[in-house]
Amino acid sequence: MPAALHRPEPVLRHSAQPVDRNVPPAQAAAWLREGRSLLVTDRFVTGLDILAELRVQLEDPGEEAGYVEKRAFREAFQAASKRLLAPIVGRKVAFPDAPRAGFLAELYPDHADFALPIEDAKVLSSAWGWYETGVHLGIGRTSSGP
Repeated sequence: MPAALHRPEPVLRHSAQPVDRNVPPAQAAAWLREGRSLLVTDRFVTGLDILAELRVQLEDPGEEAGYVEKRAFREAFQAASKRLLAPIVGRKVAFPDAPRAGFLAELYPDHADFALPIEDAKVLSSAWGWYETGVHLGIGRTSSGP
């Protein structure tokens, strides 16, 4: 029996406000923080710019911060970033500059057109890249001396 696939939940219906490169990333990030849902309509990089600004507005505490600060930031970022959507059309991220996410057909066989949070689309694209190129292990022998 094949193992169950873990996948981001597809957004089949939404009333997200469309945004593109004409909306300043600072404004879009502020809307996400207010609880609005946004659908990026032009380029993948537009969504990445908005996510970068969201990190700034939420004041990413950085690596030196304590556990509580890091966790609070991570929770706030995840909650807001889940509201920034990318359109999936024909089981492909519908941006000319989007990285490939070849798993979409396998993960969503019943849905060709839907939306995903841009963060999830980014993770799926990264996973696809690892799948295509593989993981190279530098396994070699070391001498243990006389």
